[in-house]
Amino acid sequence: MSHLKYYEGKFIKFYRKFSLKPGNVKERLEICGDDLEYAYSLSQIDELGSERRNMWQNIWSELTCKPPYSENNSIKSSISHSLTGKHKKSLIKYLDFFLNEYTLIIKQKS
Repeated sequence: MSHLKYYEGKFIKFYRKFSLKPGNVKERLEICGDDLEYAYSLSQIDELGSERRNMWQNIWSELTCKPPYSENNSIKSSISHSLTGKHKKSLIKYLDFFLNEYTLIIKQKS
């Protein structure tokens, strides 16, 4: 399996889980933090293209810009801490990116 196909599969898994979880955007990002981290790490492949990789890097940097509250689950804790005080505009940017990425992947599979 190519690295791109593996990334696409993991991103779809994240996106579907994220979309189906109850709660607001912040809560769902925290809940799906491990899947999001996995999709992000897989997104750093050349096959994805620099624009998409850069967008992933920007979003990941914003979502993990603050240190974790707890070392027990450091990614979820860092995301939770970083989301504190995020404005609606930032959350919409994340949602737009996730939806666009999902749509692009699904269209390519069709």
